[in-house]
Amino acid sequence: MKPRTDIHQKSDQSVLPDFLSVYDDPTLHALNGVSLAGSYSHDDEGVPAQRVSLIQNGILKHFLMSRMPISTLLIEWPWKASSGLMPTGRQGNLIVESSKTVKDSELRGKLIEEVKKAGKPYGLYFEDVQGGFTLTTGNSRKRSRCFR
Repeated sequence: MKPRTDIHQKSDQSVLPDFLSVYDDPTLHALNGVSLAGSYSHDDEGVPAQRVSLIQNGILKHFLMSRMPISTLLIEWPWKASSGLMPTGRQGNLIVESSKTVKDSELRGKLIEEVKKAGKPYGLYFEDVQGGFTLTTGNSRKRSRCFR
């Protein structure tokens, strides 16, 4: 079977800057005093929830997947199901951590600099992501912003 994407070939390779790490932890109920909506104690198959380190210091380590094996990736991770549907690999609380922090105003300036350097018409700045998808509609809660 031919892989559907090339991302699995990036395992143990750099996919983000080395100051970024990403993990999924459905066992967290709150982070820095903020309640998290993706918490659960057991998945839909009754398996206890666990933290999964996805990217460590920029290096891709694991994937969020179902327990249904794929011939090119014989690994399994927690899965969740929507009512009436088969369970599928899904995030609980997806956390992005940075070992290199800057003030918000400086971050916006760096974003604009990178957008211009890349020759892009705009860049997106996300303040919050909820429900497994990103709201970019510009609603009154301002989940994302566009900078030029």
